[in-house]
Amino acid sequence: MPGFAGRFPYYGTRVHFQPGAPIFRAVCENGIYEPDIVNAMVHFVRPGGTVFDVGANIGLMAIAVLSSCASCRVISFEPSPNSLPYLERTAAESRYKDRWTIIGKAISSRAGVMELAIGRDPLFDGFKSADRLSHPRVIDVQASSLDDEWRRLGCPDVSVVKADVEGAEGLVLEGAAQLIKALHPSFVVEWHEPYLKPFGTPPGLLLSFAQEFGYRIFSLPGGVPVDDAGTLFVQMTTCSNFALVHGDTLGGSFLPGLRD
Repeated sequence: MPGFAGRFPYYGTRVHFQPGAPIFRAVCENGIYEPDIVNAMVHFVRPGGTVFDVGANIGLMAIAVLSSCASCRVISFEPSPNSLPYLERTAAESRYKDRWTIIGKAISSRAGVMELAIGRDPLFDGFKSADRLSHPRVIDVQASSLDDEWRRLGCPDVSVVKADVEGAEGLVLEGAAQLIKALHPSFVVEWHEPYLKPFGTPPGLLLSFAQEFGYRIFSLPGGVPVDDAGTLFVQMTTCSNFALVHGDTLGGSFLPGLRD
């Protein structure tokens, strides 16, 4: 329904969305938005824990997690003016408003002001995503790091970080060293080479990160262990999302029904 705008029910929550939002069409077609990622986030969150939702868009993943986990809290980061007002309204009107915090900032490796490309297709708003946008324009947005935001929020027990930021995932990981060393949260990240390339981020950075901080990498969906560059290359030809699980929290299976 081109140009259709308004609100729709999702997990019992009234979601507000912008005109022409492709994310709305995806929900209409599939019934749930990116269930493999949602299932991983729900599996990894600790009781009473906090989820950092980086690149929240209009909040569909946050709503699914909050609905599935009665004791968890979600902190959603979204800088785009195409999505932020709708996200804020949805959260304020939801039954999860006491457990759902919206922060209108971009997440990067450090604090500062960054240029964000926005367009008529808000699903692809990002730092270097103008070539994927219809009628793009560039605006300045406030950026922060996960470490800075974690400390500012009082060092909550973050058990999961989801990052879907159109190729800037390497910057998100770079700015989370203190959080990682303190809590070893699991990560669910988009890792798509065409999006990484404008940032100069080699795909192998994911392997370097995992080795440095003691994580294992698994493909999503599928749960295939990724321990070397060849396996990563093969998996990236068929999927663009990966789970990173710290060795201290990795058991016999990292997702229901899947074994290492």
